[in-house]
Amino acid sequence: MFLTADSLFKMAISSTMRNAKTGLLQYAQLQAMAMSELSLLHAAIGEYKMAAGFGVDGVNVTKSVYTVLQTREYLYTLINRINHQATIYNILKEDDKKLACLEESIHYAKAKLEEAPVDLGLMIGKCYMNIGACLDEQKAVLKADAAYEKGLEAIAQAHKTSQYTLLDEVIKGYMKVGYHYQGSGRADIAKSYFAIAYEKASLAYDESEAIVYKNLMEQLAEILQLH
Repeated sequence: MFLTADSLFKMAISSTMRNAKTGLLQYAQLQAMAMSELSLLHAAIGEYKMAAGFGVDGVNVTKSVYTVLQTREYLYTLINRINHQATIYNILKEDDKKLACLEESIHYAKAKLEEAPVDLGLMIGKCYMNIGACLDEQKAVLKADAAYEKGLEAIAQAHKTSQYTLLDEVIKGYMKVGYHYQGSGRADIAKSYFAIAYEKASLAYDESEAIVYKNLMEQLAEILQLH
């Protein structure tokens, strides 16, 4: 096919634009990483206000990059950065901002849950557990109940989808819910969750003799006063 000067010119412009977009995307990725690293560094030396500021910038640029890339790997990067921001807000006692971050992480994870039901399901479960802990601090007991139960349900579903490879996470989930009920003065309900956790840990240890289950059993036995 014969190419005219005009068509060659248009092809050159198109190629230049593609390269420019690629360059801008790479620059944005580097900017997001730099901001996030600065947030981590400031947090490490106790400058949490500075860490929060750099973290916000890092998360915002990461979101922009993710809208273009839409890869699972970068989704994990985005969620981890949002969750780091939630940790900073937790230290600063800015509960509303912490909750907003955790809910945002859940939103992004749920949008791609079908593509990675185990990893993202576990992330969702842990975010709900953290929401429950935040609501505990606010004395919002009923809302905390719901958050913990959603967290436990998400972790249990991820465990099932993984062909039952996340049992330690399930046991820890039952323990966290038990501590929540115990802390809110509902000892009988708490005991039922601790008992389920102990039973699961005991059965798992009988089958595998894995040290993780032995350690969990010992913690739970002390809680349930089985010694």
